[in-house]
Amino acid sequence: MPSAAGEVSVAARSATDVLALSGAVRPAAYAGVAASVAPQPTPDGGMLGRLRQGFTQASAGARSLLSQVWQRFQQVFLGGRRNMPADLEQRLATQSVQRAIAEVGARNGNSGLVRDPAVQGRVQGILDRLGAAAGNGRAYKAVVLDDAQPNAYSMGGGHIAITKGMLAKLQSNDELAFVLGHEITHDRNRDVMGGVALDQEKGRLASLLSRIPGGRQVVGMFQKMTEALTRAVEHQADAGGLDLARKAGFDGGASVRMNERFLQELKAGGGRDVATTHPPFAERIQRLWQRLRGA
Repeated sequence: MPSAAGEVSVAARSATDVLALSGAVRPAAYAGVAASVAPQPTPDGGMLGRLRQGFTQASAGARSLLSQVWQRFQQVFLGGRRNMPADLEQRLATQSVQRAIAEVGARNGNSGLVRDPAVQGRVQGILDRLGAAAGNGRAYKAVVLDDAQPNAYSMGGGHIAITKGMLAKLQSNDELAFVLGHEITHDRNRDVMGGVALDQEKGRLASLLSRIPGGRQVVGMFQKMTEALTRAVEHQADAGGLDLARKAGFDGGASVRMNERFLQELKAGGGRDVATTHPPFAERIQRLWQRLRGA
């Protein structure tokens, strides 16, 4: 296994690389899961006692492997953010746009895109305003998908997708600015490229760990690790989206009102405020309020 030093130095991280791992993701939480698979040792001797001790030692080995893999996950994700070639990012972004349009079109029996120039102009206009506030010289391109499912996401390479369904849920341009600012932050941080690098590494690590004693316990944690990293990245995008919307002259409080409304809609529908790839609404609301207050 690679050591914690790995290929990407923690000291080399830029400001946008910092994931606030101490709060949103804690390796100890996953080590605890690994520890729970083995019985605790008891004072009794004989064969049964030795078996229990062996299980406990195996679990300790799994915890050590888990800690190393967790470090590697962080290093690979942050390295992918920084080091993935720009031409590869553009090629993947173009493929992602084409695939999304085709999938939406096939699912809904339409062209895949909202053709109304007023809708397209509204989204692109706010993107342009946010891009100017970002000040990085990057041109952002709106991809407005003709899909009733509410969604918005960065495709990399400056392409920001948002669905007709998401636009229907938003009550103001201030809310739209926060959503688009959130996705611009993903783009600026090159989170798509970090995810590409992580997907490649997960396959390699799974193959390696399956041949190491205790490794099979760790393989089952890959998805949980990915989800933990994703939640940290989403918190970062929330903070960046709020800051960018305010810098562009939009009402930052709309970010809280929007998430509070989404939470109430979820509860009214009988849902629970739990998530895997995204933080719970209550947690996002709390963090947005703290940032608005300057805490």
